[in-house]
Formats: sequence, C-alpha cells, structure tokens
Amino acid sequence: MTEFINNKQALIIADDLTTASTTAKYGLGQEIETIDENKNVRKYIYVKAGADLTAKDTVMVNPGFVAVAPSTSAFAKITGVANIGVADGSYFFLQIKGQTIAKSAGATTKDHYTK
Repeated sequence: MTEFINNKQALIIADDLTTASTTAKYGLGQEIETIDENKNVRKYIYVKAGADLTAKDTVMVNPGFVAVAPSTSAFAKITGVANIGVADGSYFFLQIKGQTIAKSAGATTKDHYTK
C-alpha cells in the first residue's frame, strides 16, 4: 500500500511517518494527513513516547503531546495507534484517524470493533 500526502504539509520525507527519532524533527502536535490508492484517509500527530511502545499499541496523548499507555484514571483528548515500535523518549507520528490494526489488551469477541 502506498500513501500520499493529502495536502501541502511540511513533511520532510514520507518515511518519517514510519520511523522514530531520538531528536525532534517536527513540532510536537504537528498533524499530517495521507490518502492511499484506495482513498483511505489517515491522520497522524507528532508526539514524544512517554514509555517504550510496541508496534500496534493503543496509546493516549497528554496535553504535552507525550504518548502514554491508556489509564482509567487519566484523561486525554487524543488517542491513537503506534504503528511502529518506539523507544521511551523518542519522537514519532502516532496515527489518530483512519484504518489500521490495533493490539488489544484482552480477548476480543464477535462484534467488538474499534474505530
């Protein structure tokens, strides 16, 4: 699957959507939108990992744009899926909209979905 930048945005290279960095390449909170050949739109936000993340982890974004594990006691306006493994303290684009596969903490059952 090939993704294309949906509109003019400041993305240095497309590989930055799938690569983490130990130094910030973009401003925290910057959003990028893409579209693929099947017209699937995805949106990403640039964040800093607040812990080691495994590919397909579902995470929350705190007000400082730090991606943290979901918690029943925490509140976040943004949740998303880390499509790549990320080391604590690294910067990356978190997918916040569009089709992807997410890892579940428990067993899934018939007719349970996520968007």
